[in-house]
Amino acid sequence: KGHSSPSPPPPPPLRTTTLRPTSTTSIASVDYECVSELDIGAVVNASQKGMAVDDTTFHSCSDRVPGHWPNSPTALGSLRLFKAWDPNWPEEDRPAAWNKLKVMVQRGKLRVLVGTQITCNETEDDRDWALVRKLLALLGPEHVMAIAVGNELELLQFKGDKTVPASCVKEVWEGGYFYRKFVERVEDLNDLKGFEDVRFTSVFGGYVLAGSPFIDIPQAKVLTFLKNVTGVYGDRWIFSLNVYPYFDPNNRLDPNSTTQCQKALEKSL
Repeated sequence: KGHSSPSPPPPPPLRTTTLRPTSTTSIASVDYECVSELDIGAVVNASQKGMAVDDTTFHSCSDRVPGHWPNSPTALGSLRLFKAWDPNWPEEDRPAAWNKLKVMVQRGKLRVLVGTQITCNETEDDRDWALVRKLLALLGPEHVMAIAVGNELELLQFKGDKTVPASCVKEVWEGGYFYRKFVERVEDLNDLKGFEDVRFTSVFGGYVLAGSPFIDIPQAKVLTFLKNVTGVYGDRWIFSLNVYPYFDPNNRLDPNSTTQCQKALEKSL
């Protein structure tokens, strides 16, 4: 029997240094970051980019969001929070997590896109908004980029009846629930001092582009919604679109290459 060639030795690990909290209050007094032998240089158009905060980081170590882009000297400028607090997280953990987040945001002079949910449960949606409102007041209007009301609601129709009943999809879109709650959120925030001009959005995915210019079917009346909000709120509304190039089946490797995808990168980026 033939023998397979021995596996090459693994590459040496990159030198990594993590800055840890040094204050007695358990809140990091310096930016959290990692340093390795890789240096990608300055981030291009950094003012137009930010990081989304995952649930684990938000709940457990909200002061340890990197202050700079990984392996780059470019400072981070903005964050996206999908929620103010998850109802499944212990309530007693919230004040500390929020305070750590506030310190980190103020130290880095960051701006935050804060999300609030739209679901089939109005009671839970209002509970979520009440927490969002408190978090906004804590951060201050100067650190709030915008409020995102709902996330990819055009996809509710594909969640399945066990998760999102057809009656809910109908109420959200044809019943006007989404638009009604959006208006309520704007009007409520207008009563919060300093937030009268903070901008609003709702984050959509690429599916909304299935229409001309946006999809407008009973299960996803996106175009109707956009006409309403832009007509009422003008430039206080901003467009937000999740783009996932790695889901695009037209992205392929370069011709005659098994390792390079320069053409796909040029198209997607």
